[in-house]
Amino acid sequence: MKLILNKNVWLFLALAYTISLLVASLVKIKSDSLPVNFTNADKIFHFGAYFAMTLIWNFYYYIRKKSAEKKPNLWICFAIIIFGIIVELLQRDMTTYRSFEWLDVVANSLGVIFGYIVLKISLPKLPFEFK
Repeated sequence: MKLILNKNVWLFLALAYTISLLVASLVKIKSDSLPVNFTNADKIFHFGAYFAMTLIWNFYYYIRKKSAEKKPNLWICFAIIIFGIIVELLQRDMTTYRSFEWLDVVANSLGVIFGYIVLKISLPKLPFEFK
């Protein structure tokens, strides 16, 4: 339990996840390498990636703050949405094999919003407190 509540572990996870997502967003990926193959299948991955990022960064924030008030941070959610827009712009400007897509921005943002809702419901029910 001590490792799960270690703020340094969560900071490392949050930074590693963010950097990995940035790199994965800018490298060339063959569309036939995705595990599913239907129109806009990548939007599911966008949604899931930003949902997970929202959970990780908010959990780090919660552990770092050691607050008795368990709720997600709107500023973190806003920053993650901005990060997603910046990544889309980088794809447009820094690569020749990726492009800016508004549907990706929508999928990213919906992942963040859903993550916020899940945290809003589940954080108060966590079985541990900081003293």
